[in-house]
Amino acid sequence: MCISATVVVASESKEKEPIKIGVVLPMSPPGAYASGNPMWWAALQAAEEVNEAGGILGREVVAILGDTRGVPEEARAATQRLITKDKVVGVVGNYHSSCALAQIDLFRDHNVPYIGAEPWSDDVTAKGYKQVFRISITNSLYTDITVAWTIAAGFKRIGVIQEITDWGLGVNKQLKAAWDKAGIKNETAFTDMKTEDFTETLARFNQWDPPADMFFGSITGPGAFRIIKQAYDMGFSPTQKTVFYATNSCLNPEVWEVAGKAAKYIVVTQIGLPPSAYNEVTKRENEKFEQKYGRLMNATVMEAYDSFMLMCEAIKKAGSTDPDKMIDALENIKWTGMRGEYYFPYGSKNPVPADKPAYMWHQWPDVSEYLFQYTEVGQKPEDGTVIWPPKWSQLPKGQYFVPVK
Repeated sequence: MCISATVVVASESKEKEPIKIGVVLPMSPPGAYASGNPMWWAALQAAEEVNEAGGILGREVVAILGDTRGVPEEARAATQRLITKDKVVGVVGNYHSSCALAQIDLFRDHNVPYIGAEPWSDDVTAKGYKQVFRISITNSLYTDITVAWTIAAGFKRIGVIQEITDWGLGVNKQLKAAWDKAGIKNETAFTDMKTEDFTETLARFNQWDPPADMFFGSITGPGAFRIIKQAYDMGFSPTQKTVFYATNSCLNPEVWEVAGKAAKYIVVTQIGLPPSAYNEVTKRENEKFEQKYGRLMNATVMEAYDSFMLMCEAIKKAGSTDPDKMIDALENIKWTGMRGEYYFPYGSKNPVPADKPAYMWHQWPDVSEYLFQYTEVGQKPEDGTVIWPPKWSQLPKGQYFVPVK
């Protein structure tokens, strides 16, 4: 009788415990902490809203942070703690692909559902793990729009400084193959993500004759801002001769703090919709974000909010924190967040067809993106000039970027 009573008490106690969801993000250097910190805010905002609405299954939802610092080994250790010590029922987040790839076998081995908010490497979902889902863009989807723009703009010579990470190497491989196929001369210099001084390599590109039409500073985190300033200070790019294409780390206002006027005219990819296409959820959450940060959310913040909410919706739909039931719920989910309706067309019941890329496994297919250009110092991304694709471009027909004045 005592044993039975103990079991009942233990069961009731567990039912009242908070539901813990892990959030893995770069919150400190050398990772992209300028992106990680507002993404963490968004996850906390999502948790707060869920709890204000009564929680899930009558229980409070708690977000538990794991700081990856953008370092794969630390990302793996943080994930191990979240799963084994904090006992999270699911994990969302990531910015760096290398961190996500260091973690995903832990999700598989411990059978913990994971929703990637921002890792782009095709391999994150291409491995086909039943626990792994993604709502961000992939390297392949990203390079498609970049290549289309560079070809349309008529660029003939492109220089690249590429960080050595899983994301970077994947993007570079696909860009180079596409540029080679299009007959565009291109050359890449590789560098460690922790590099601070790029001047020697930049000087080499600056000696090209004729000069590069476009330079891609393919660096994330703090280095993304430094490379812009260093390229500008030596008169290389952005200039009338050479367009500067930057990573989406430059969506953050820190780009102006570090690069200053050098960032005027850089081209940046924005993942998501232009403000004119926002839905009611996007408008509501952006109002809160603007009160906190004085600017609109970028795609990475939206992804953090949506991935956390999506995990909560999976628990609701499953009526349980059982991982297999949550995974089944995600495979069948339809839920509208900040960037549209989420669903995953390919999974255990509908495998990826032979004519589709492997990364489409548990991949949200409707990720939208566009390229814009800063045209004023201190400008917010939403105030930049949209230059691609043509359906959203704010430039005259036949013009593909704003020239440096």
